[in-house]
Amino acid sequence: MLGTIKNLELQADANGWGIDFNKLRTEIGLPAEEKLAFDEKLDIHTVPLARMHRLDLTKLSDEDLIWGFRRSTSFRVLGAAEAMAEELAGRESCASTFPDFQVYASLSMIYGENYKSIEYIVKAQEAAAKVNGPVGHLLLAELNLRFMRSEIQEIERLVQTIQTQHMNDPGVSEALFQTLVRYGVISPDGMPMMPQQGAAPGMGGNDGGDSELWTPDGGEPPQQGGDGESKLWVPGMD
Repeated sequence: MLGTIKNLELQADANGWGIDFNKLRTEIGLPAEEKLAFDEKLDIHTVPLARMHRLDLTKLSDEDLIWGFRRSTSFRVLGAAEAMAEELAGRESCASTFPDFQVYASLSMIYGENYKSIEYIVKAQEAAAKVNGPVGHLLLAELNLRFMRSEIQEIERLVQTIQTQHMNDPGVSEALFQTLVRYGVISPDGMPMMPQQGAAPGMGGNDGGDSELWTPDGGEPPQQGGDGESKLWVPGMD
C-alpha cells in the first residue's frame, strides 16, 4: 500500500495535481512522511528526486537551496520546485544571485500551458517591476502562453501593453515582431496575414469582426471604440 501511494504521489507531483498525500496516509491509518533529518550523512546533491519534497528547506544554505531548485525544475519535481521557490523568494540573501523574477519565470517554464504557468509568469512580472527587471521580456513570455491557449483578449491586452510601455526595452521590439510572425498574425515582411481555414478567431488575420491591426509608425494607437470593437495593433506594418 505504501508503495502504491508513493507511485501515485510521484505521478501527482509530475502533473501538478497538488494532492496532500500525507493527509491521505493519515486517513487510512498509515504513517505520514516526516521531513528528512539533517546530519553529516545528508547531502542534497545525492538526495533522490522522490524525496526532495521532504527536505527541511530552512536548514539549506543559499547555495544548496539554489542548486536544489535548479535540479527540481530540471526534472519537473513540481512540489519540491514550488516549495523551494517560496523559500528562495523569502531570502534577501539570494536576491542578488537568483532574483525573485528569475525564480518565478523558471517555475512558469516547467508548467507548459497549464494555468499555473500564467500564474507564475505574472508573479515574475510583478517581482521584476520592483527591481527594474526585464518586465517587457516577461510580458512576451506571457504573450507566447496566451497564444498557445488562444486567449484573444489577453493577446490584445499584452500586445498593447508591450507596445505602449516596453518597445524601448532592449530586444523587445524585435522579439514582439518575431512572435507575431511565428503565430501568423503578420507575415515576415510585416503585412497582416489572412486567416487560415479553421484557425482560431483573431489568430492569423481578421476574424470577420472589426479587429484592426496598427503599427507604432501609423499614428496614434487605436482606442477602444464606443461600440466595443477590439483593435489589435502590431509593429512593422503600414
